[in-house]
Amino acid sequence: MDEAGIIIDGLKERGYSVMLGVPTYWREYGSDTRKDERLHEYILKSDIILPWYVGRFTNEDFDEFKSVIPGDVKWCREHGIGFAGDVWPGFSWNNMNPKADDQVPRKGGEFIQRQIDACIEAGCKSIYVSMFDEVNESTCIFKIAREVPVPRPGAVVVPLEDGIPSDTYLKIAGDAAGKLKK
Repeated sequence: MDEAGIIIDGLKERGYSVMLGVPTYWREYGSDTRKDERLHEYILKSDIILPWYVGRFTNEDFDEFKSVIPGDVKWCREHGIGFAGDVWPGFSWNNMNPKADDQVPRKGGEFIQRQIDACIEAGCKSIYVSMFDEVNESTCIFKIAREVPVPRPGAVVVPLEDGIPSDTYLKIAGDAAGKLKK
């Protein structure tokens, strides 16, 4: 991990801002984080951090998880570090394993909207949407065609729910951007 400090220092010396991707439970060295004091040293050298939340909760246990966010935001503010919340629309392995069930259903945008609201309520000034174009895990938010003109074997499919416009997730992201600008 010493290389990380050298890279951060080198970028900062050249005038760059540094955003550091960190595990979800970085602050207290939780279940996805190795207990290494250098992690917090590197975070303190950076300008903003982005904890990775994808797959750490489901629709059912998000309310329990969201209590992590305010503490992270507070810690970062106290240490002069920016914080970007991470939100995602849902998740599925179906494109890599057609027999798999959806692990985290999208719920017509409700799931990602709950995350956005929690981040804004916690005081996040920035939100990262995971991901714009990641079709293989069905976390993409770009506009999706409901019907493929020429279906091919092995075509990748995003589980877009019936009854919602194909650009629903882009609109949700745009609305969130508007709220953050205020």
